[in-house]
Amino acid sequence: MYPIVTYFFRHPRPEYHSIERLFGGLAQHQNRQSGQTVAQQVRCPHSRITPLNLLRNCLYARRRRGNINHITGDVHYLALVLPKRSTILTIHDCVLLTRYPTWHPMHWLHYYVWYKWPIGRAGVVTTISDKSKAELVQLTGTLPVTIQVIPNFCDPRFSADKQAVPQQTKPVILQVGTGTNKNLDRLVVAVAGLVCRLVIVGELTQSQLDLLQGHQIDFQSMTNVDFETLRHCYATASLVTFVSLYEGFGLPILEAQAMKVPVLTSDKEPMRTIAGRGAALVDPTNLTAMRAGIKRILANDAYRNELIEAGQRNMANYTIERVSAQYTALYAS
Repeated sequence: MYPIVTYFFRHPRPEYHSIERLFGGLAQHQNRQSGQTVAQQVRCPHSRITPLNLLRNCLYARRRRGNINHITGDVHYLALVLPKRSTILTIHDCVLLTRYPTWHPMHWLHYYVWYKWPIGRAGVVTTISDKSKAELVQLTGTLPVTIQVIPNFCDPRFSADKQAVPQQTKPVILQVGTGTNKNLDRLVVAVAGLVCRLVIVGELTQSQLDLLQGHQIDFQSMTNVDFETLRHCYATASLVTFVSLYEGFGLPILEAQAMKVPVLTSDKEPMRTIAGRGAALVDPTNLTAMRAGIKRILANDAYRNELIEAGQRNMANYTIERVSAQYTALYAS
């Protein structure tokens, strides 16, 4: 009998959905491929981080454990109560270990409860990029041989029947994400004065709003977008910017490539590797380079088409079939 895989997710929140879309899609794909329910999904009942809620989530997960238990990210601490031999822990990044200085108590809470102890309790640890693996090794002291790299896949629903054509009168620049690491403030300064419309997916802070208005940017802000709305944003974009300062992976790069939209991203890992040759790479701290990259993509048809074609070739490395096969082999082992 095929082993039952139980996917454990954090509590649903409308502003966070990348992990859910990734592993939820993987579970559905596996069930379709097998013709029966071989993967089930369990969502933690509590999101607010308190000692009592952590305990409640752990007890909830323990009662719903399966033959194979896969913690999909964020709620790493569930590994503390699940059987070691049958537990897989996926860690997407080490961002929690960068939020506080090492003298701060919260740093050590995150270090032990979200990383060190769960890693020690998991039968297998996976991560989504070589960059995240190197960071885990460096910040937690985990041996490299104990971490397997299995990349994310691009949702197959992101696809375009025809090549995207920029709106020549006022091109649309799509920016996915507004967190500090997404580097929106620099992007705003870089596009100031350009004839374009900036569409931003994510909730803006007051300081970001002030910056946009101060530079007289023509912009649209969208929050809590569903899949079809996000797909429409890609379909109507002339360019996708993803000049992040920190990422564990960078799914918007692949989503843009799948939708045949040129990408401008950071010349640093993991974006450099994820994009392959299908994106323009710039220093995310260099405003002049960012502005020049945007202008070149919008003005040069040949260059834009070259990026789109290279992005389509790059997509072959990140299909759901390829990634699912890697996880299936892991579960079988």
